[in-house]
Amino acid sequence: MLHEAPASQQVKPIPGIHDFAAISACSAAAAGVPVIPLRPGTKRPLHATGGGHLDGALRHAQAVLDETADLVTQYGSPPGWGIVTGGRLVVLDLDGDDATKWLDDLAQQHQEAATWRDATVRVRTARGLHLYGTIHEDAKVRNSAGRLGPGVDVRGTGGYVVAPGTRHPSGARYSLETDAEVNAAAAADDPGALLAVFHDMRGEGHEFAVASVAALSVPDVLLELMLDIAEAVETNTSTTSRPAITDRMARRRFEGLVRTVQTVERGQGNAALNRAAGVAAALSIDRSEAEPRLVEAYLNRPTYEGHTDRRREAVATIASGWTWGTSHPDEALRERPSTKSAQVPEPSPAPSVPVAPEDREVRECNARTDTEVNMHADDPVGASLPFAFADIAAIIDGGLEAVEADGGPVLIDGSQRFYRSAANSLFGDPETAKTLVALACGAHTMQCGGVLAFIDTDHNGGELVVRFLLALGVPRQVLVESLRYAQPDDRDELLAAVDAVSQLAPGVDDPEVLAVLDSVGENLSLWGVSPNDDQGFIDMNRRTAARLARAGCTVITIDHLAKNTESRKYGATGSTAKKRAADGAVYRVQLVKAREFSPTTGGASELVLVKDRRGGVRALGVKTGDVAARFELDAPDPKSGRQGWQLVPGDPRPTPETVEAVKLATDVDMLRQLDPPPSSKADVMARMNWGSARALAALREWRAPGGGDSGA
Repeated sequence: MLHEAPASQQVKPIPGIHDFAAISACSAAAAGVPVIPLRPGTKRPLHATGGGHLDGALRHAQAVLDETADLVTQYGSPPGWGIVTGGRLVVLDLDGDDATKWLDDLAQQHQEAATWRDATVRVRTARGLHLYGTIHEDAKVRNSAGRLGPGVDVRGTGGYVVAPGTRHPSGARYSLETDAEVNAAAAADDPGALLAVFHDMRGEGHEFAVASVAALSVPDVLLELMLDIAEAVETNTSTTSRPAITDRMARRRFEGLVRTVQTVERGQGNAALNRAAGVAAALSIDRSEAEPRLVEAYLNRPTYEGHTDRRREAVATIASGWTWGTSHPDEALRERPSTKSAQVPEPSPAPSVPVAPEDREVRECNARTDTEVNMHADDPVGASLPFAFADIAAIIDGGLEAVEADGGPVLIDGSQRFYRSAANSLFGDPETAKTLVALACGAHTMQCGGVLAFIDTDHNGGELVVRFLLALGVPRQVLVESLRYAQPDDRDELLAAVDAVSQLAPGVDDPEVLAVLDSVGENLSLWGVSPNDDQGFIDMNRRTAARLARAGCTVITIDHLAKNTESRKYGATGSTAKKRAADGAVYRVQLVKAREFSPTTGGASELVLVKDRRGGVRALGVKTGDVAARFELDAPDPKSGRQGWQLVPGDPRPTPETVEAVKLATDVDMLRQLDPPPSSKADVMARMNWGSARALAALREWRAPGGGDSGA
């Protein structure tokens, strides 16, 4: 139960401000907890962030009021608010039924976890719960996404959570769910009760407004799991490539491997057993202990239909995997499982660190330049390396001239041409503006509140990408907040960039995250495989474009057109698996005749539909082989440098008869302008410098009823 906060610390009703999110932010700030404004309609910070911390965090209630008033004036509606975590304040973010089950399993086996779950401050989110907790001063909990369990995120140092009262982009409101007293306070918009909730959450010497400090204190069993993740992240900032794994972490991961072997789908048992043995060897698990456990799990799995004793075969499979894991420990720990678990009830072992799903809601602490990313989200305790996107503000401030923005672009007449949660593709000859088309879509995405993530292995360079986006009309502040740019130099950096972008992936109702991979050919080069290697491409695509699509991103890959005449009819250069792998829309980009691109004149390209697996583009009346869209780039403005652009539906390809009709109508119009009017075919030929057939056809049409001037 909550006690009323001291009168001297209560927040009085806010004149003219009735938004519960602002009241919540005022209460937190008055209690010493920093808060930040969020972009209206999103969960992202309004102000630029970077440097490993959240800039512009407000610590005073009056600052919250001033900021709210300014933003209401600017946007016409109050902003959302975020509560900055760190210090002694951590928040457990549960997203979905799997996350709730994870905590329930932990609570079932540890009474202190059950007590904390039921008594601490709880905030209902659009997809689950935020559970607020305090930790001791010496503990350092870092942010993590999906590392504790499926859908279980931790918000600690450098992170934030959405404050109660803020509306999710879907329209749902974050609301307090602690007990009847708090719910009543929430309904009444009582800032005093909210102050009691947030009062001294950071432990700065004041008396807690909660009856029992233990009600907020994170239980030891949960804190140990959080600290294990922090320990792995800290250790992995060293130069060694081998993931740092403590004995306790190794033990939990091995238990997960045993469960995987026992529940794997039919037909995948040997593969799962071989991989489990390799990982166990890399974890330095005692083989005399590991082998019997793995053999029994393999033979006792529910999907095993034993007709002979396959124990000897299992031992041989383990021996093979163990040898490989011993000689290739880094690869063993890096390898992602390709097996699927059967739908069978799981036993109830001690809580471990389960496999993290790839379909993640947008990570609320995504805007830090030193974001820690999980290199292997499917591994229970996979390697985690620090990853930094380029500093967009530094690129702009390093000498780029700002370009004025004068309104938003038009995106394909409001019709969708690229699919969300799918891998789409643009391919074509050099200098056809493939990258420009993708950047134009990214400009539109950012100006609509979304994020553009540009993974550049084609050596465009961050400065060039930023220059293009400024010219396309994206304001500097939007670029700093919404552009994520990375230029990987090797396979590991490419994977790290992909994993970092996947952490940004949106929920169904969140603003779009557009991920551009430029280019497929260079990605294959980093992968160390030939462009014609089908299996090599499939593996690379599964770990990059397909992973981002599964995470919820709108993915656009950029590729080159084959040089061979026959191959050009099929699609992009190299493996034929490229076309098969695309589960969105595939377009060939080609120049519009006489509209080649240049820095001074702009240009135009056409997007010809090659493949539309989902059928949405064809439903708009576009057939395979038709021009689905046309990208037009204006010449740069002499003063601002901005280049207007549009991506509009493509016109149907005209038939030869239509072409001739248009030409004839043009010629007749030219004859109408002659003074004096034409008198004969010879007269037309002489005055217009036309041939005999053209002059005769135009003259006949001009002489037909309605063909000449109205006064003739």
